[in-house]
Amino acid sequence: MLNLTTGLEFGTATFLWLSFLVFVQIFIQRHEFSPWILMQLITSFVFGYLNSFANWIFSLFPAPESIIVRAFLTCFGFVVGGLGVWLYSSADLINMPSEGIAMTLAKKLKKPFHIIKIAFDITCVALSCICCLVFIRSIGSFGIGTVVIAVMMGTMVGFYEKHCGNWLRKEFAKGKVLF
Repeated sequence: MLNLTTGLEFGTATFLWLSFLVFVQIFIQRHEFSPWILMQLITSFVFGYLNSFANWIFSLFPAPESIIVRAFLTCFGFVVGGLGVWLYSSADLINMPSEGIAMTLAKKLKKPFHIIKIAFDITCVALSCICCLVFIRSIGSFGIGTVVIAVMMGTMVGFYEKHCGNWLRKEFAKGKVLF
């Protein structure tokens, strides 16, 4: 949305949004703030760059026209993406700011991370849609896939936690390297 309403390049807009989320986390945490959170600025920069690179790569290929192909790619995205989010959040690695803010809110509100992630992602999609309607009088590139991903990423994180969380914690406790 930020790239559509400001004209910024997509990766730059992504970096700016994620950086904003880092500072929101700092504000929410106040005296519980750990400078470690600032490492999320590095992951934000890399993620923004990778978004730009991926957009360039994908621009070389025609967009899939088949609804079946699009549905498969959407499902693949939330299954693999949810696994990735679950793994790095479970391993206490540096979070992406969108997961970092969801974790911060989950701790503050004493709610499960995946529930807050779903609510946060849906809120971001809704706010982006509203901003696009206000500023460019269109919903931009939003479609059903955007909504599905917003709901399903957190749902998949919850699924992996429920079905694999105990096993993963046991492996970490043993000091085993999984990969």
